[in-house]
Amino acid sequence: MSAAANPAALGRPFLLRSTPTPSSAASAQSPCLRCPRLTLGRRMEAVAPAAIADSHSEPERDLSASAVASEALGASVAPDFGVDVETKEPSVATILTSFENSFDAFGSMSTPLYQTATFKQPSATENGPYDYTRSGNPTRDVLQSLMAKLEKADQAFCFTSGMAALAAVTHLLKSGQEIVAGEDIYGGSDRLLSQVAPRNGIVVKRIDTTKISEVTSAIGPLTKLVWLESPTNPRQQITDIKKIAEIAHYHGALVLVDNSIMSPVLSHPLELGADIVMHSATKFIAGHSDLMAGILAVKGKSLSKEIAFLQNAEGSGLAPFDCWLCLRGIKTMALRVEKQQVKLFPYAITTYRVSTKFMGLCFVLGLLFNNPPSTHTHTQKKHPYVYVCIDLIFSIEEIEDHFIIVRLMLRRLLNS
Repeated sequence: MSAAANPAALGRPFLLRSTPTPSSAASAQSPCLRCPRLTLGRRMEAVAPAAIADSHSEPERDLSASAVASEALGASVAPDFGVDVETKEPSVATILTSFENSFDAFGSMSTPLYQTATFKQPSATENGPYDYTRSGNPTRDVLQSLMAKLEKADQAFCFTSGMAALAAVTHLLKSGQEIVAGEDIYGGSDRLLSQVAPRNGIVVKRIDTTKISEVTSAIGPLTKLVWLESPTNPRQQITDIKKIAEIAHYHGALVLVDNSIMSPVLSHPLELGADIVMHSATKFIAGHSDLMAGILAVKGKSLSKEIAFLQNAEGSGLAPFDCWLCLRGIKTMALRVEKQQVKLFPYAITTYRVSTKFMGLCFVLGLLFNNPPSTHTHTQKKHPYVYVCIDLIFSIEEIEDHFIIVRLMLRRLLNS
């Protein structure tokens, strides 16, 4: 079939248009319809009266879906409506907009807010599915189920912040065991590993995770966790998650990946071999700057059971209202992330040119795109990706002189 006869081959949405018929003037005004079934209904309304009136003089028309679609498109070969659409993996945007409640008895389309600390039990000898919100809450369970589906995890857990989620992961280790982590990581993670974890007797090794040789040398028999960011924060370095996961698993260590920057829209580290994926849901997932939340997506039932125990024992589960806010914001995550990638690049270049020409500031921009398919960068990122790393180098006097301009420029950049 030629490209002209196959609209899908042109990379455009597959649309069926109603064809004007002499018996129905209204059908000539019919808009472009996206659904083949709706198109079939419109066509049947248009042709049925004529077919009945002329049934004695003309042969019966074929009103099957394929025949009507073929006539509407003017194609010699009709589209195949027998394709098993269930075999196609749904996109992140589809999951976000179609995910349904599994607990609401009244069929609410929007997840209800169960703002309660305790739940009434059926009887003194029978326990219901929920008893105390610290241990579980229906609103939280919907968000956790959604995140597990997005990250293709066995289970997901919502915490009061990203740091609370990461702290729970460090509690999987015992005194004397080791964590191998990147030297370029988020400041809060750096503080946790350098000042808090050692108090519990955990040894932390810091390396350049972009160099496989350093990773291989650092991992030993006492290493129980490899802590990765890809891209790293703030220098935006890309790590070969798949290769490092193979090395870590060979030595019996778990792999944690902080996926906050990429979000589930752009990367799925569990598919590359990671055991735990962490998100600061405060950022791209919630998207409205009105809540703090952290999420762990976990692979494996045994590991999921350990994280569930820690979440309950430490009382770090996300409150119902914050879960409800996050569920509201996450619906537009795919649209927001994709739009940010489109808008960020021109703003970054403009900011760079203005700052270097008129303000004497040094902006270091980390602009990352898909590399050729043979590289691990392409393996991790499913879509083109742009992120800006800004390094401001100037004196106190320059800050005072240009503070207002800098603030306006950064606000325009970050809000885009």
